[in-house]
Amino acid sequence: MKHNRLVIDAFAYTFAGYLVQPLAIISSLWTKRLIGPYLVGVLATLTLVTSYSGFSNLGMLSAAERDLPVLKGAGNSEGFNRMRDTIFTLTVISGVVFAVLMFAGALIYRSAIDLALFEGLVACALVVVLQQWAFYYITLLRTHQEFVFLSKVQVLSAALASFGNVLAALLFGFRGLLISTVLVAAVQIALLRQHHNQLPALGLDRREVKHLFSVGVPLLAFGLVMTGMRTIDNMMVLRLLGTEALGLYSIALMANGILFALTNSLSGVLYPRMQAAYGRSKTLESLSEYVIRPTLIMGLILPVLMALIFFGVPFAVQAFLPRFIPGLPAFRVIVAVTYFFAMFQMSSAFLIALNKQFRVMLLLGVALLVTTLLSMVFTQLSWGLVGIASAVGVGYALCFVSVNTYAVRHWAGWRQVARFLWDAALPFLYSVVLLMMLEVLLPDEQPNLVLAASVTALKFVLFCLGYIPLLLILERRTGLLADFGYPLLRSLHGRMVAIRLRDGQA
Repeated sequence: MKHNRLVIDAFAYTFAGYLVQPLAIISSLWTKRLIGPYLVGVLATLTLVTSYSGFSNLGMLSAAERDLPVLKGAGNSEGFNRMRDTIFTLTVISGVVFAVLMFAGALIYRSAIDLALFEGLVACALVVVLQQWAFYYITLLRTHQEFVFLSKVQVLSAALASFGNVLAALLFGFRGLLISTVLVAAVQIALLRQHHNQLPALGLDRREVKHLFSVGVPLLAFGLVMTGMRTIDNMMVLRLLGTEALGLYSIALMANGILFALTNSLSGVLYPRMQAAYGRSKTLESLSEYVIRPTLIMGLILPVLMALIFFGVPFAVQAFLPRFIPGLPAFRVIVAVTYFFAMFQMSSAFLIALNKQFRVMLLLGVALLVTTLLSMVFTQLSWGLVGIASAVGVGYALCFVSVNTYAVRHWAGWRQVARFLWDAALPFLYSVVLLMMLEVLLPDEQPNLVLAASVTALKFVLFCLGYIPLLLILERRTGLLADFGYPLLRSLHGRMVAIRLRDGQA
């Protein structure tokens, strides 16, 4: 592992995620205020539909994401170029076909759905084509480990989406929001293409299609189950409680998306490196180093973002979005339990590298079934949104234990597995206790807005101070400060010194 490059890539890609999140939160909350709970529920329904559009290529893009780094690591440029051109052609075709089917479905069921959902499906048909194109470029850039460039695109796209969505909703309401979404997707492709100005050759190599299909279909099944696990709460809220309830629950979905985005940033940096390492040396030792330590580092980083969201969003909702207050109890549950979903992603990537996605799919399938049944039971008990959020928490915890155990058992004994699970769960337990203590000592209800904002900021500062002891205790296991924090500070200091010398010479 090239340590300096890894530090730069991990910091740039992860920091980009952190940088855009406050802007994304403000934009999301403002947009919700403008269009109201029902249309937010419609928007969440559309998001649910588009989240499955990525599978229109039958998992073949996922297969390419797995195999392209391996070919690159093995130095097989001919095979790399052949697969690259084939997957580009397949991505374009599948995106267009899925979009046409979506548009046709919207027309067929026009009389059975309301106008907002119909217009949203038409807009989503355009977004799907653009998203497939973007997914292709992102896969290619990750393969070439262009994470600094990707982080810049991520920041620019998020900034444009945040400002554009609010402005469009202010001027044109829900329709403006749909138009903004399409335009942002188009601009993102223009930004991504800056690193690859020439389009790949259109063409389908029969051997590559057969290979990608054989590898992609199991990955498709795995991806469907994984996405089902991520979106089961959306579906259960919509099915059991209705569209407006889904709008209220969108506060929780926003928190889930923000926390999972951080996980995607780190796993996105490590996954192509893992595949390239496996291409050079097909041994467990070449992969295991990408599981334990990155997972524990993620476990230390996540609670800080959890605390910021846990304290900040309720303040914003109570101050500016009072109609969404009924969704806050479920929001608090989701903020906490998303930790478990984030903490088995590297183990999952490790198992995919070993071509064991079917067994992971079975583990996730059991968790998905448990989540579905508990959601129905808790809803019958009149627990409402909190009940569904709690059911999701149980499912996420099952995934965390089962997938991590299965992965680590490939090279470690049961005692080491138990130690790893304890180390991975400790930040969650510690931070949840700290969050609850601060909520009891400093309640949200304050007589005026300034005092409420001050209390919110104070709670976050106290959380960070209280979290430092755990950070120091687990430093020996993770090396977060020694290998990431201190090198980053030295790099920043070096750049500041260089700037001062340059200014002095000028």
